[in-house]
Amino acid sequence: MSGMAFQEIREARGLAYHAGAHLDLGDRVGDDAALLGSLGTQCDKAGGALELMLDLLRRTELAPDRVAAARLGLLREYAGERITPRSRPGWVQSWLDLGHPGDPRLGAAQTIRTVELAALQAYLAEFAAAPIVSVLGDRRRVDLDRLRALGEVQIVTPAALFPYAR
Repeated sequence: MSGMAFQEIREARGLAYHAGAHLDLGDRVGDDAALLGSLGTQCDKAGGALELMLDLLRRTELAPDRVAAARLGLLREYAGERITPRSRPGWVQSWLDLGHPGDPRLGAAQTIRTVELAALQAYLAEFAAAPIVSVLGDRRRVDLDRLRALGEVQIVTPAALFPYAR
C-alpha cells in the first residue's frame, strides 16, 4: 500500500513530499487493526493530497499485478529475515503477545502464497468505511473549506492535545 500511495500522490501528481500507507495489526491479542496513511505536504496542497489519499484508502479493488508484486516482496522478506540471537527474546515475547506459541512466520508465508484476491478485497473493505484524519498545520494557510468538503472538521488546540505541557 505504501508504494501505491507514494507513486500516486508523490510521483504521479507531486502533491506531497512524503506519502505512505500500511496496515497495522496491533501488538497484542484483541488489538484492533487499522489502515494508516500519512502525508507530508505543503499547506496549499493538503486538500488535494488528502482527497487522493482517502480515495486510495477507500478503494477495495486490487490490481492483480500489484498483489503479485506485494506477495513476492513479502515472501522474499520472510526468506531473507534472520533473527539474531540477542533479539530472540523480544521476538518470542511479541509472538506470545499476539497469541502465537511459536514462530508464526511459516504460517503467514503459507497464507501469503495461497490467499485469494477476493479475500484480500473483502478484508480491505472492512477498513474503507469511516476514516479519522488528523491535519497538523498553520490554519491560516490550509484551505479549511476544502477539508470540510471531505468530512467534518474539528479544530483542536495544542493545549487540548497536551494538557500536561503547561
